[in-house]
Amino acid sequence: PDPWPRAWRPERWTAAVGDGALVEAAAVSLGISLAVALAATLGGAATGAAVARRRGRLWLWLAYLPFASSPVVLGVCLL
Repeated sequence: PDPWPRAWRPERWTAAVGDGALVEAAAVSLGISLAVALAATLGGAATGAAVARRRGRLWLWLAYLPFASSPVVLGVCLL
């Protein structure tokens, strides 16, 4: 098959999007990604505010925990 078609044909796009399954899957994927982005932003803002307000080192260490644990998890997964 040709990786680059010689002419653009709208029939291919209407066949792919016509049944609605592709559009529904794209909408679900967009909704999930927006929800995850919102949760991560709110969680990061709350963690940043907690670290800035409190002078204790515990909150700062808890904020660093995901960065420190990810190489360990990767190493265990590669075993």
